[in-house]
Amino acid sequence: MTIPAFAGNGDAFSVGCVMKGVNGYAAKTDTTGEAIYANDIFENYYDGILKTAPEQSDFSSNNLNSSALFLAGHGSSTDMSWPYYNSSKIVGITTSRIPINNFTSIENQDFSNTIIGILAACHSGENGGVADYVNENGAKCTIGWRGVVNDVGNERLLLFTFGLFR
Repeated sequence: MTIPAFAGNGDAFSVGCVMKGVNGYAAKTDTTGEAIYANDIFENYYDGILKTAPEQSDFSSNNLNSSALFLAGHGSSTDMSWPYYNSSKIVGITTSRIPINNFTSIENQDFSNTIIGILAACHSGENGGVADYVNENGAKCTIGWRGVVNDVGNERLLLFTFGLFR
């Protein structure tokens, strides 16, 4: 399958991480494979920016307003997070105007350059959630999950990512 290239800022921003499990699901969640795969595909059309150990500074306005956005982490209807495995470090994005430490607010973030935003996280596609914020703030198309990905070992997420880009 061919993915057409569109205008935009010419960047693709992909994030994945080896993370702690949440809410009693897998003890460890690793979304680096999905982020690497998405970045490899996006690099055929855009300048790829891949983060597999994201820092708060990586969620800059320029990176978030990339032509292609692939964020694979943990989520709720109001935020996405990357809690490092075997560490107390956590970074994320939030719809809250006043973010907690190491989170970046997307409440007023411009996504007008974003052609496609894929927010691969539980609850990211809930009504009024993170995906809605990205769309309402200018993205052409945003994909999020309603409910729990519920995917021990990430097989479903990996299959979705591979299927989307074939």
